[in-house]
Amino acid sequence: MNELITETLEKKSVKKDVNKLSRTLIYCQIILILIYFFCTFFLYFKNNYSIDTITEKYEGIIYIVSVTAGCLCFLHYYKYNSTQDISTVTKKLSFRNIIICTAIILALQFFSQIAISLLETSLNIFGYSLINSLEQVANPSGTISMFLYASFIGPLIEEFIFRGIIIKKLEKYGKMFAIIISSVMFGFYHSNAYQGIIAFSIGLLLGYIALEYSIKYSIILHIINNMILSELYSLINNNINAAIANVVSFLLFAGAVVVFIVAINKYKRRLHEYVKDDHIFKNIYKYAFTSSFFIVFLALNAIISFISIEKI
Repeated sequence: MNELITETLEKKSVKKDVNKLSRTLIYCQIILILIYFFCTFFLYFKNNYSIDTITEKYEGIIYIVSVTAGCLCFLHYYKYNSTQDISTVTKKLSFRNIIICTAIILALQFFSQIAISLLETSLNIFGYSLINSLEQVANPSGTISMFLYASFIGPLIEEFIFRGIIIKKLEKYGKMFAIIISSVMFGFYHSNAYQGIIAFSIGLLLGYIALEYSIKYSIILHIINNMILSELYSLINNNINAAIANVVSFLLFAGAVVVFIVAINKYKRRLHEYVKDDHIFKNIYKYAFTSSFFIVFLALNAIISFISIEKI
């Protein structure tokens, strides 16, 4: 009887927290979208700019304004909900380990690219493609404001939301649960099938780093990923000979995969114990994935992602 009461209380608690976080994410995205379109239409009608001109020159500024405004939802959540201190430094992450983590992120990108290729191939069989989704995120930023957003402001805000507030709020249910659910939210938050796959995989590592070390290290790694591994890499890759670019990409990814395999092999016992010792309630993932606002959040972003599907 006591076990049944405990399970019922756990179920209500998990659903309450997951629903509230999911609802706040939905509000955040609604504000982001509304302000994005308001700024775009303002520039369109006020200055008679074309949509292409607005996207080319002002998209970075619009993103900075809209994403920052959306983040206010989580500032409000953080103020009025009991959440652990997100700035705690548990352990220091050495420079050497930051380099190793950077290589692991690159390896995760490689594995994600394989998953992306399989998804694209599967869609191609039925005469469809999501290549537009890939093109939206593959090109480097064209303006300083967009570079600043993609490299610094975006990572800072996303880490505050996902590895600060969300993961800390869910940590009481188990570290692995918090890491996985926050990573799922992080992946779907991007509303882009290809970017979401990469975001989910990298989110797993960033979540572990934030919980076991500090959010400041996950911010540093997120900035490294966006600025160096994405922005600068794409810029260089697009401005050198294609054959050389392919060789450089192969060497980077091959080296990263080797580092990933060596790291997994070296720390596999510790990782196994980390997962094994992390106590979670029975059916906790079922409680999370059947939470109403979590379902709505996943469904809305899945729909937005697959709107990009087009016939070949």
